[in-house]
Amino acid sequence: MLVGRQGVDDFLNQLDVAYYDDRTIAVQVTTHRQLPDHFRTTSPLHPSLLLDSFLVNSSPGGPVLVPDEPAQGIGELIVDGAAVQADRLTRGDYVVTSATVADVTIAVISTIDLHHQAVLLHRESAGPADGPRQDPPARQ
Repeated sequence: MLVGRQGVDDFLNQLDVAYYDDRTIAVQVTTHRQLPDHFRTTSPLHPSLLLDSFLVNSSPGGPVLVPDEPAQGIGELIVDGAAVQADRLTRGDYVVTSATVADVTIAVISTIDLHHQAVLLHRESAGPADGPRQDPPARQ
């Protein structure tokens, strides 16, 4: 697993997690927050650019060449057990599914055969959902 991050002036706006099969990226999940308005740069996240970047960088043997044109459609991400309607872009045997949840865009890129599992996402909350954490009693 490889984690990459991107930020501007200490504002973390993108986090990538890539899962490898041998030396080839099998699944990449990208989360992306728009930069605040006072930044002079932009940070668009387009599914076609993500998929193209994945195809160029996923294999240690060089770019994956896919002759097919991208096909757009509707998909879904399952985020914390809830289905979220998403944009889906397929090219050959590769697919990217992306949606905006709250203020974060989430994109999942993988081969078609792994995609049904890759879109099952769980976000860890910043704090406990049911009050303060209770540690189990110490063993005697």
